[in-house]
Amino acid sequence: MNSELRIQNSELRTRNPEIRSFTLIELMVVMAIIALMAGALLPALRFARDATKKHVARTDMSNLGTALKAFHLEYGYWPQTTSWTEMGTMLNANNHPYTGMPAAAGSWASNNNARAIQFMEFKTTNQIDVTGALLDPWGSPYIVLSDHGGPALGKAGWSDTLPEDGKVTLPGGGTEIQAQVAIYSVGIDKTDNNGNNTTEDDLPSWME
Repeated sequence: MNSELRIQNSELRTRNPEIRSFTLIELMVVMAIIALMAGALLPALRFARDATKKHVARTDMSNLGTALKAFHLEYGYWPQTTSWTEMGTMLNANNHPYTGMPAAAGSWASNNNARAIQFMEFKTTNQIDVTGALLDPWGSPYIVLSDHGGPALGKAGWSDTLPEDGKVTLPGGGTEIQAQVAIYSVGIDKTDNNGNNTTEDDLPSWME
């Protein structure tokens, strides 16, 4: 039986000389070409993925800034806290955005959002951590400062200067920008560089 198959294959190659098996060298060449193409595509895929995450971060910061401005419009002042648990709960109609537990009467959240308005929707638990912090696409909480003349949310030692002066004092030098809210992501390296996106990878809301 095997000898008949060999004869048939031999006759087939004789009638069709173009039909033949790949050699080991040819297979290795093909694999090398595929590897080179994959290597060329990976940086482009990584760039596209990073660009998508940066877009998500900018959308998050815009939504958070809008929520804080809506709070200011409703109550006439900027919420001031260094706790994401308090801020996240207050923005989420006084319900913890991760657990859903309502804030206790007399807590910071219920005192500051007496009407229990939902200023921001926290869509998934992937977007927040167990403390209620809004996370950037790389898993770090956003850092926030409003025009209230007080400390920042998520950054010890960073404080605004004059409340309600239409400006926010930036970290790392005291520079002021014409903005009511300053927010930034520490970026892919998860290292806080004071919002610097020129020599570092921080992603600030005040710069495009």
